[in-house]
Amino acid sequence: MRNLGYLLLFIVLGIILHQFLDWYAIAIAGLLFGLLAPVQSVGQAFAYGLLAGVLVWGGYSGLLNWQNEGLLASRLGVAIGGLSQWGLVAVTAVLGGIYAALGAITGYLGRQLVSPQAA
Repeated sequence: MRNLGYLLLFIVLGIILHQFLDWYAIAIAGLLFGLLAPVQSVGQAFAYGLLAGVLVWGGYSGLLNWQNEGLLASRLGVAIGGLSQWGLVAVTAVLGGIYAALGAITGYLGRQLVSPQAA
């Protein structure tokens, strides 16, 4: 249950930061999460970041795709190399997950650098 709470905290932080910042907001959310949340290892920080980033970016890009009936995603998918509109949403979700995971790893390792016994 605690893990679900940390994941929801990460997601809410990412959504809030995306209201004020650009695409890099998910990496900043990961950085803050890695610094402040009591994760036990780099792998756990990566997993939280990956899952939260996939959910935030995938959910938002899926919502935008649904709202405009897939027009932009289908045209962009054709220009990129024949991706379907939901394939492009999936690629966007994976990229968001990678950005968030790298931010969470950076935050975790920064916390380790400052106080090694904190983790």
